[in-house]
Amino acid sequence: MIKSTWLLAFLIFNVFITHAQQWLKVELDAPGGVYALWNSGDTLYAGHDSIFYYSFDAGNTWNRSARFPDVEYGITAIQPHNGVIYAGTSGWGVFRSLNNGDTWEQFAQGLTALGANEVSALALRNDTLYASTIGAGVYRRPLSGNGVWTAFNEGLPFSTSWNVNTISNLDGDLYAGAGANGYFYVNRKNTGHWQEIQFDQFNGEINGVQSFGKSNGKIVLSSHEAVYTSDDNGLTWTKHSFGIGLASTSSIVTRGEKIVVSISKAARFYIYYSIDNGVTWWRDDMQSGVIANSIVIAGGNIWCGRMDGLFYKPDTITGVEEDETTQKTTGTGISVYPNPAPVDGTVTIS
Repeated sequence: MIKSTWLLAFLIFNVFITHAQQWLKVELDAPGGVYALWNSGDTLYAGHDSIFYYSFDAGNTWNRSARFPDVEYGITAIQPHNGVIYAGTSGWGVFRSLNNGDTWEQFAQGLTALGANEVSALALRNDTLYASTIGAGVYRRPLSGNGVWTAFNEGLPFSTSWNVNTISNLDGDLYAGAGANGYFYVNRKNTGHWQEIQFDQFNGEINGVQSFGKSNGKIVLSSHEAVYTSDDNGLTWTKHSFGIGLASTSSIVTRGEKIVVSISKAARFYIYYSIDNGVTWWRDDMQSGVIANSIVIAGGNIWCGRMDGLFYKPDTITGVEEDETTQKTTGTGISVYPNPAPVDGTVTIS
């Protein structure tokens, strides 16, 4: 009986260790954390402490940009548009590069309020860039002409507009994770104000939105307390609590009816997923000793930006066939680098 119990424990331990060792680290030439990830098809961008890394072949090879001037504590948001890369930072506002990171210039004119340069996320709608900040609400800036950043906070209560954890464009509507009391805010297309939406009753514990997504018409959000889904455009919400306590960071990826969420608390992160549009949930992974900042899925892998670097492991949840962008890229046998193309229009076709 003792021998059987020991054998069972050994097998369980081996399964856990094998599972835990699935993550492989990308050996970047600079140590430190990776705070933001972005991808489209085989193009992957990673925001490091002060360096921008990029891959045009789904992460098989990586290159680095020039170092951001003065930035030391993190590239926190990435948004390419028309061959220009825009990057939000911690403490230094927004930068842009017209040449795929060979040089960077500050793009922060107008971010003068206290906290305005502490960028948490970027979102693009039409030809306007939006930035959520930790301390000054939401800002916007047209990308054509010579405009500057201006505050975009009408409808955001002053007490909650100080800290906005994230901002996302979901089918033309902007979603802002402002505050920490069970509310978020939506700016519908063609309107100039924010609408307040309650997703949970405030119970005295911090509960603000950290990430938004959309899965087959269903809105998905992850907060400090749980993951929530709504299939009636935010009128009612279903709470999915995994019993892991208050989260410090989270990130959402959707593929059809499949939803993948990374959740971090203290020095541990989990990956939970649903394959039926958020009805039932399963745990895919748990890692101790580190915080995950962002995840994306590309090239058949889940990519994770963590406080200890950039990691990846095989995507056994969504499957490569579910990624329409990947299908279009691999189905033709043609690859275009870089993607998006730079301003000068110079690309390589292989």
